[in-house]
Amino acid sequence: MKKNRGDCLDKSLEGYTLDEVIKGLCIVYKKWKDGLDALEKALENSGSMQGDEELATARTCYHVFRSAWNTYRAYKLRKCWKDAKLPPFMKIAKDELENLQQVLPIVKKDCRQGFHGEAFAYMFSERSISRKIRQLKLEVHG
Repeated sequence: MKKNRGDCLDKSLEGYTLDEVIKGLCIVYKKWKDGLDALEKALENSGSMQGDEELATARTCYHVFRSAWNTYRAYKLRKCWKDAKLPPFMKIAKDELENLQQVLPIVKKDCRQGFHGEAFAYMFSERSISRKIRQLKLEVHG
């Protein structure tokens, strides 16, 4: 871990506390997973290209929401850092590593994933996810 922790997510909270955002993102990603499971079941034998594309997008959204939850939880720990926070921080890092390893094949297969229409740019890509996986493996596995 770098000693210089220069990120600041406080401005993104806009009227919510950090704990409220963390709790809300946890609810969103877990409820999304319930819906995703239902969608996967409904589309399992559809053979529809459009169904497959919608499913890829829904899966990616789940991983994005989970990653956001991990980001804010890690941010909370990094504020006023103490070495005693390392075990829960590493637990978050391991969850994020697992999350990224699950989303990478989806992004590899579907080049639409990660594209932001308003910005007309990719917010994440196969390359950026792979880079983050390599960085997290170094942190988690030494």
